[in-house]
Amino acid sequence: MIDLTIPIEGLDTEELLAEWRWLVPRDLKPIHLSKFGNWFFVSDQGAVHLLCLIEGELKQIAVSVQEFARVKDLEDNRAEWYLDGFVEQCHAQGMELGPGECFGWLRHPALGGPFEITNIEKVSLGDYQRRVGQQFRQLRGLEPGATVQAGSG
Repeated sequence: MIDLTIPIEGLDTEELLAEWRWLVPRDLKPIHLSKFGNWFFVSDQGAVHLLCLIEGELKQIAVSVQEFARVKDLEDNRAEWYLDGFVEQCHAQGMELGPGECFGWLRHPALGGPFEITNIEKVSLGDYQRRVGQQFRQLRGLEPGATVQAGSG
């Protein structure tokens, strides 16, 4: 089975989350990071939350770390939280992540990019977190059809 996570040990999580602080409270502590840059946090009360970079949303996904451990490998959760099918396709095409990298969208699906393997690239984890965090901050509260800067990174 392919590992679907990026180790957070040694990462500057505060720097990586800087562009997400408008959405992610500081009392949530990172515990896990997917290969597509999705964050998993634990609250002071022990609940597990997901910062989904596809939807730009923070949501509670388990009431405890123990429940998270039980449900994280369920097929639907692997697909939604980890994009396991895309990770497997990337590996099959020889796309192996190096230190400080994640998989990202050339054109983010929230900005009209296709949800396809041809729209995925290896990117700097820091650059991708900054770019997507900025994009969703801009998208927040916009009227349908409004223009958003795609950014680079």
